[in-house]
Amino acid sequence: MRPAGNISRQRRGRETGAALVEFAFVILPSLGFLFLLMNLAWMIFAWACVQEGAREGVRAAVTCSPSSGLNAAVQSVVQTYSFGFINAQNASSLVTVRYYRPPNFNLVSTKITSGDVVNVSVSGLSLGIFSPILFTASPVYLGASSADVMSCATPATP
Repeated sequence: MRPAGNISRQRRGRETGAALVEFAFVILPSLGFLFLLMNLAWMIFAWACVQEGAREGVRAAVTCSPSSGLNAAVQSVVQTYSFGFINAQNASSLVTVRYYRPPNFNLVSTKITSGDVVNVSVSGLSLGIFSPILFTASPVYLGASSADVMSCATPATP
């Protein structure tokens, strides 16, 4: 008959790598889930910042001040409120400001008056992700839009 201490030493010798394998089976899916949550949170944060920029751009446009160069002023406001996702280099290609005249909603390009509708949209913003684990590293494209009715004291030009 063998002593009890000898049996436990033999078992431990056969199971020395089991803890490492179990740790690998647990840590890999856990890290994948953690990175997935980080990427999702990053995308939601970026979308919320861009949406806030578009909303504030419309708020700046509804008063029609300045009375000339309104589109540039709106793009500047969108840049300010988008937390750096939209900057001076990409604002002109991403931010679109359009004015429509009710009731037919024809596009207005000359004089903007009270009652016209302004639409500020951001489209095609490329957002990189943190860690491509199970998918390719292709960027995610974000967009946002906001609109409101103008209340101009005097006519303005885009």
